[in-house]
Amino acid sequence: MACGYRLGYFLRSFASIAMRPNSMPILPGREAVRSPTLDCAPSPFPAAEHYVLKRGRTVYILVVDDSQFTTALVQFALKQEGYEVEVTDNPRGAMQMIQKREPDLLILDIAMPYQSGFEFTARLRAEGYDIPLIFMTAQDSMESKLKGFHIGADDYICKPFDHQELVARVHAVLRRIKRSKRSEGQSIRVGPIELFPAELQVVINDRVKVPLTRTEMQVLRVLMSCPDQVVSRDQLLSSVWNDNENNSNIVDVYIGRLRKKLEPDAAHPRHIISVRRIGYKFVSK
Repeated sequence: MACGYRLGYFLRSFASIAMRPNSMPILPGREAVRSPTLDCAPSPFPAAEHYVLKRGRTVYILVVDDSQFTTALVQFALKQEGYEVEVTDNPRGAMQMIQKREPDLLILDIAMPYQSGFEFTARLRAEGYDIPLIFMTAQDSMESKLKGFHIGADDYICKPFDHQELVARVHAVLRRIKRSKRSEGQSIRVGPIELFPAELQVVINDRVKVPLTRTEMQVLRVLMSCPDQVVSRDQLLSSVWNDNENNSNIVDVYIGRLRKKLEPDAAHPRHIISVRRIGYKFVSK
């Protein structure tokens, strides 16, 4: 009970930090301690409006960590930068939130009960989600870092960390995403379907707008760049995953997702056609 009371007291006090610059909440029985991690001095980084997405939508970040202290700290630091931030303490809750609304960036702990951050990331990738990801963990071994980057992390930050370092890393990942979008070029039109790579969007018959994940866009761009031509699974793996993915079934997962989004009847596709034992082609008619 004492621990629960102290945690609740701390979190309630923590919420008021923004109203009291350079102050810290005091835990019962403790002296006030100044901490640079919660310093409310003006941020040295550019304002978050530099990282607002097209059409004025604010960047949405989901934080997953079983430590209430950590999620409260991260949420506070990123909200101070103008980001929209939601938190959850377990992978199951995170998956439910992602299915309802896909975040622009995921910040994820590794050591969590029931399912590790590595296992959760593998599940996300297998289900076709290609969300930019920062691991935030106390596991600082080289083996853990290499594993994190191998399964698709964009960055890896070790606990304990200063909130300014976290903010800087978030900014850096988002900058890379924006540069990647700018380099994706003009739209591609094949028949009634037009792909806008930079906007992660398809327009069907000049009126129906369909959002895509980044990997869905990349798969579709390869197919639409070669209309009516067969593209093998190996070619898709090489073009989209840079040969870093050995499981060709992941291609089928993304094709299935694209068909559900683009075809009137995914079971009887008109545009993305299977070519048995070889791959797929995008039909222009």
